[in-house]
Amino acid sequence: MIRFFAATLLAGGLLVSPAAASVSCEAATSLVCTDTALLALNDELAAREALLAKAPMHQAFRSELEAANEEWEAALEDCAQSSNAAACYRKRLTQRIAVLVLLNRLFAGPHLPSNAVKACTARGQSSGSCYDSLFAAADTVYAITARAFETSLAAVNIQTPTAPDGGSQALSAEDAFRAWRTAECTALSQSPMVDQGEAGGVIACQAELTWRELATL
Repeated sequence: MIRFFAATLLAGGLLVSPAAASVSCEAATSLVCTDTALLALNDELAAREALLAKAPMHQAFRSELEAANEEWEAALEDCAQSSNAAACYRKRLTQRIAVLVLLNRLFAGPHLPSNAVKACTARGQSSGSCYDSLFAAADTVYAITARAFETSLAAVNIQTPTAPDGGSQALSAEDAFRAWRTAECTALSQSPMVDQGEAGGVIACQAELTWRELATL
């Protein structure tokens, strides 16, 4: 399904590169360019961005990605006013790297992971922060995709008898999917049939459902 998704994007043709995700250090005025650790993160982000720039994308997707980068650039600039600018930059650069890693996996592989618990265990990270990171990246990529194509399995979900309260009043497939995702994971977290130690909690569940949705589009 992922190859089909990529082929659909290819049919729309290639466009110019979107707004840059990484910080330009030609004029090294940003802390990102003068702090060694932040510069390393920025270089990694630029490398991920270069890989993604080679991916064939439909115009609608490329436009939404560019808009997302522009919004992110504005959010990154706010770090300069933070009481702990270095920590703010580090968090946001790391978040954007996670987004580009997921986008590159969506287009070029390897396949998206199916289990957040196993993904975080393999990384050796604390489960809570790892799940939050996976979910944040997945939700951002889903938003870019849903806004580009305005279609989702949520269109089916909101027509079923098990639709969450308010799902049928959603203004978009994007909103409907989020409403369904939250209701589904909340219900699973309360089910006596689910081993809560293995489930990874509501956030891990939401990350997995979002990966599944992206792979199905």
